[in-house]
Amino acid sequence: MRGYTAVCNNQAGFPSQYEKYIPDWNLVKDRYNIQHIKQMYIDACAMYNDCDSDQVGLTAFRTHYEKLIWKKEWFDDTVELPFENTSVSCPKGYDELLTKQFGDWRTPVSGSAMHEMFVVDAETPYVEFLKAKR
Repeated sequence: MRGYTAVCNNQAGFPSQYEKYIPDWNLVKDRYNIQHIKQMYIDACAMYNDCDSDQVGLTAFRTHYEKLIWKKEWFDDTVELPFENTSVSCPKGYDELLTKQFGDWRTPVSGSAMHEMFVVDAETPYVEFLKAKR
């Protein structure tokens, strides 16, 4: 899946931290499409859904691995938390989870996102922005 992401990013003209996975994608792309690979991943995860563990985690990412392993008990119950003009159901252990993953998550930090996203001026056509990125 990471190789597929890197290929898509390259085709759009953006660098990708996953470029080292492109050879893996090239090995399987003729045999499997991305939907099939995603389904195989889901099926593999489901095989271990009933295991006797006190931890759960997000296995789709390899970076920041330790931050993405959480105590299972944090998800045992939910609480309703206000969000804008509604409320959302969240794991009861949301504070512990967010603290483990982000540290002091209650203090906003500008420019700290791990995403490869950007802000585009709504007055500038996207094709002009893409030209500037190349």
